[in-house]
Amino acid sequence: MSFLNLRFPIDISYGSSGGPNWNTKIVEYNSGHETRLQKWSRPRYSFDAVYGVRSVAQLNSLLATFHEARGSVHSFRYQDPQDYKVSDEPMTLDGTNASQLIKTYGSDANNFIRNITRPVGVTFKVNGGDYSPSLNYLTGAVALVSLSTKTITNITQATNGVVTAAAHGFSIGDVILLDNISGMTELNGVYATLTSVTTNTFHTGINTTTYTAYTIGGSADKFPQGTDVVTWSGEFDVPVRFATDKLSTQITSYKMGTTTVPLIEVKE
Repeated sequence: MSFLNLRFPIDISYGSSGGPNWNTKIVEYNSGHETRLQKWSRPRYSFDAVYGVRSVAQLNSLLATFHEARGSVHSFRYQDPQDYKVSDEPMTLDGTNASQLIKTYGSDANNFIRNITRPVGVTFKVNGGDYSPSLNYLTGAVALVSLSTKTITNITQATNGVVTAAAHGFSIGDVILLDNISGMTELNGVYATLTSVTTNTFHTGINTTTYTAYTIGGSADKFPQGTDVVTWSGEFDVPVRFATDKLSTQITSYKMGTTTVPLIEVKE
């Protein structure tokens, strides 16, 4: 069982039906009142592709995909014709170099945030300007690129280690990645939330008293912070599989006759 990075024929999906399904347990009482329990934290999408097959060529495309997927064994990409685009969607930022593509439904406190795991043709902006992070098109994971990199020239051994980096431009509360340090290697790959700053130094908020003495080198990277706005635009697919191992078809006057061609989202 694996994911095949192939897309279900779009011309068939555009004629298909389907959408999100939630799972709610409802208990009804003799008084007419009821209790509702949300059993899933996010919906599971399902589709029926039978309505999109209108020709022999489309039937052949369907059969090819069905065989490649080995029935319900392998999952693949499916474009939901009702919901596949995103425009200027803000991303969640915490100052680290990692984020995830999302789509938000609703605009109030009860909105729903959906992780997008199969993006297509994505572009990014940071604070309105072009931005080029690295994107995993099989997971929707984003590796943000640094907005600012400063060279470290010293780090103290103290209860609140102080880093020297000339004209760093960082602010209190910024989350900064420390790396490529010689000597005090315990700080390599560590994100420090700055507790105090001067023009050329910043306090890491990390107790470095017992760390190895700093010798040379190092970098301090500032990735987009919570005060920045990184947005993405593009399209996305849904990872699905066939919900059946049997596909019975019949062509009459170039129209397909069958009961159903069910597809169901693979939750990851």
